Amino acid sequence: MLAAAGKIASRPSFSAYIRLFELAEDYDRDLTVALAKRPQNQTEIVECRERLARTLKDLLPYEKPRLTTTKVQGDKDAPLFDLTALSDKELAFLRRTVLKAQQVNELP
Repeated sequence: MLAAAGKIASRPSFSAYIRLFELAEDYDRDLTVALAKRPQNQTEIVECRERLARTLKDLLPYEKPRLTTTKVQGDKDAPLFDLTALSDKELAFLRRTVLKAQQVNELP
């Protein structure tokens, strides 16, 4: 019983990311072998490519995180700017300037 407990305690930690990466490497090797004997088995090549593509698709978010957009906007209770320090002349200029500015359309 103690021997089994010792084996469990000494077992290295398992990393799903590393294992998935190793799996992708295995599938890449399989694809290389299948391509070397290309004329013999086209089905094997297609299967290897599909397995590799699925695995790489799972790894991709960890390698290259998606870019996200953040819309910065104010709230009437928590505005982005405190305009109380501006003079009437500065407020008038700001009003004219803002009215000339064009709103940017959101990207799809």
